[in-house]
Amino acid sequence: MSQDTQTQFVEHDNSAAPLVLISYSHDSDEHKNWVRELATRLRQLGVDVLLDQWELGLGDDIPKFMERGVSNSKRVLMVCTEAYNRKADDGKGGVGYEAMIVTGELVADLGTRKFIPITRQSAETKVLPKCLSTRYYIDFSKDNSFEEKLEELARELHSAQVFKKPELGTNPFTTKSDQASPSVAISNEEVLDNNHSPLETYETALNLAKNNDFAEWTKFVHKHKNAAEVALCAWRKNNEANTPKVSKDLPSFFCSAVEIYNHLFAIILAAIDSDNERFKNQLSLIDWIREPKGWIRSGYTIWVDLPDLVLSTFQAIIGSFTLHRQQPKLAYNLATTQISERYHSHEKDHLFLNYRITGWVESLGGNCKETDTFLKKYFNSQSWLQTIFGGSDLLMGAYGAYYSFLNILDFFSASKEGLLKSDRDRDSKNRDLPRTPLFPAKIVDEYQHVATSLIAINNEFLHEIMEQNNITSSDMESDWKKWLKHCYHWIHQVYTPHARMLLPHADLPKLLKQSSGDLNIL
Repeated sequence: MSQDTQTQFVEHDNSAAPLVLISYSHDSDEHKNWVRELATRLRQLGVDVLLDQWELGLGDDIPKFMERGVSNSKRVLMVCTEAYNRKADDGKGGVGYEAMIVTGELVADLGTRKFIPITRQSAETKVLPKCLSTRYYIDFSKDNSFEEKLEELARELHSAQVFKKPELGTNPFTTKSDQASPSVAISNEEVLDNNHSPLETYETALNLAKNNDFAEWTKFVHKHKNAAEVALCAWRKNNEANTPKVSKDLPSFFCSAVEIYNHLFAIILAAIDSDNERFKNQLSLIDWIREPKGWIRSGYTIWVDLPDLVLSTFQAIIGSFTLHRQQPKLAYNLATTQISERYHSHEKDHLFLNYRITGWVESLGGNCKETDTFLKKYFNSQSWLQTIFGGSDLLMGAYGAYYSFLNILDFFSASKEGLLKSDRDRDSKNRDLPRTPLFPAKIVDEYQHVATSLIAINNEFLHEIMEQNNITSSDMESDWKKWLKHCYHWIHQVYTPHARMLLPHADLPKLLKQSSGDLNIL
């Protein structure tokens, strides 16, 4: 969370170890030893392995370990012995070590290349579980070929195949006039439909949602998603050589890159306004935005992580809009969606606790003040967005309310974890509090009352979260006083010391009313 004014040029070599989970049946001690040896050798070859023999202890929840392992891992190795096949084909459930089996339902649900069958069988004809019957497998049945198969498997996990697909040549039978000359630089206009404004895109998407035309809606989303991916790659190619040297220049520099996604942002705002529940959940776009097709994951961090700046803007727009439209559950779902750490993909946390997304964006030099500057600059330059919100004051007020909302979730999480029980204000457990940036402290006075009003309007929902996380009123009162001390300490460290800065949610305990719901934050 650097406050440096110089840009942090950190070279990223994309060398993070792939995380894999090994699923197997505990056929015998000999088989368990063999699986452990396989896991050990893979780790020696730079593959991070999750194995129950290393990760689980007495009293640990086996199904939960398996569920998290499958979710967090890049690949899942399924050691298919005869016993494993029988248990996998039996379906969901089971007790003891049988809970370590990846079932057919799970493979079908995920429907990806994530699962790699490894055969370890005595019969000449190898058999796989029904859910994997059509998949390419690797045979480890013969011990004398272990090293050869191990290398093949490790290459697959590292995406380092021996034979690379050759480049496609040109057609030798066409004349020169038939061949289009390649374009060195591609502009946004060449890939984006600039005949329509984001406001028109919003209206088109809103009509599709109101007519419940899900098929056309999906095509519409994919069209703009694919166009944005191509345009972002082209924008990087055209602008990478002109990177500013100081972080204060980065917000203006990257604004046009984020504008590439305006049409996609407009579509999601239309989904929220549609009153059609089928269209409202668009959180799958987070993965699309964060991993654009064709994006190069090498180079300086401020370029490698540019999609995270797009995602940061996305969550700020959508979160602000959902509170503005008095749909706090959608803001909650967005804020608590699981986001992986960029360079530790097996580690996941709620979006509101992912500081690289909410405030300390690497493409802005890892400086939260520059992120705040960027978001305000972007909001103030987008007339289409101000129109949908009903004016710049309502947009900026909603922005303050959303980041207040994130700070409140941060408070509830810290209170539930017991981080505010220490009598010392800067105890080692809570010296990093708050974990979300306090951008609302810097919004101008005329926007403060809008932000405060939006928090007050959604107070019953906030009380539901408090109750469902077993935070009592007395705990709320005492912990909130400590929380505000942390918040104002943060403000005076990050912004000008002793400046007069207000928080729209400073009187939160007075705003909360009793309600009910199922909103467990952790």
